[in-house]
Amino acid sequence: RVFTAQQLLDLPGATMVLRMDSWRRPEPDLFPNFMTALVTLMSIALVTVLFMLGHDTRRRLRVEEDLADALAFRKAMEDSLVTGLRARDLQGRTTYVNPAFCQMVGFGPEELLFSGPPAPYWPPEMADDYRKRQEVRLAGGNSPPREGFESVFMRKDGTRFPVLIIEAPLINAQGLQTGWMSAVLDISEQRRVEELSRASQERLQATARLATVGEMASLLSHELNQPLAAIASYANGSMNLLRDAPAPAPDLRVAMTRIAEQAERAGRVIKSVHDFVRRRDQAREAVHPKALVEAVLPLVNLQARKLGVRVELRIPEGLPRVLCDRTMVEQVLLNLARNAMQAMDEA
Repeated sequence: RVFTAQQLLDLPGATMVLRMDSWRRPEPDLFPNFMTALVTLMSIALVTVLFMLGHDTRRRLRVEEDLADALAFRKAMEDSLVTGLRARDLQGRTTYVNPAFCQMVGFGPEELLFSGPPAPYWPPEMADDYRKRQEVRLAGGNSPPREGFESVFMRKDGTRFPVLIIEAPLINAQGLQTGWMSAVLDISEQRRVEELSRASQERLQATARLATVGEMASLLSHELNQPLAAIASYANGSMNLLRDAPAPAPDLRVAMTRIAEQAERAGRVIKSVHDFVRRRDQAREAVHPKALVEAVLPLVNLQARKLGVRVELRIPEGLPRVLCDRTMVEQVLLNLARNAMQAMDEA
């Protein structure tokens, strides 16, 4: 193809026609000129860059979504934990707390984060001990036991509660320690259960001791009944001999009478102890209230004399019989009387 250009030139007195024809040459096989090739290459490069940019953008979006899912999963786990988590740097400042720890101590994250010692949840009376322990721990001079250690924290309202703390060092990607991570457990309920178990164990031991004492009391009462019966028998025999004597001394008769009375009284006390502590099956029977009171009266009088208390009986006549387990009711009456005398003595 030949390119032609024509231009008219106005000269004084004449008009000139300027005509230009291009040199005829063979057309190129691929591109007509250099500019066309350059534009084509740039277009291809632009399309390639746009494709790579779109691929990278999609990859970044997938990574961001995965990261968001991982963060959401981690936060959900932290929020669902009942164990308090606390992180501290090497200066002792709190750098992280989870919701369980905040709920445990009653302080918000804004009150705990980046706060140095003393921490708000340290009891004032123990702050010095905690500060010294933390200084030793942060200096690396005392590694925490793997099973943890017990301590006491203070809630925002001032109440103290026991905790179990398990600590481990925080190591970064370069292998350097950046602080300490602590898992904190509130063991108040565990302590309460332990106290209940201990109290129950003590009651069982006391019951076992009482059973042993009861067996010994039953054995002693059985062994003492015979000597007391013999003493009473000898006293009564001596009184009969004195009655037949021509002129017995009055003081001797009084002494023998009191020996017999005291022997009978000791026998009644021992019988009451034996009936009180002996083992038997629960059985109900119709008993007069006066008989119930008189059965425990010797034991009540023993403690009454010890405490300087005078016991008076005022039982109305004509009371109906009650259907009850006699031994259990007697135990109740004895406990009530003892508690009343102890209260009077303390007052």
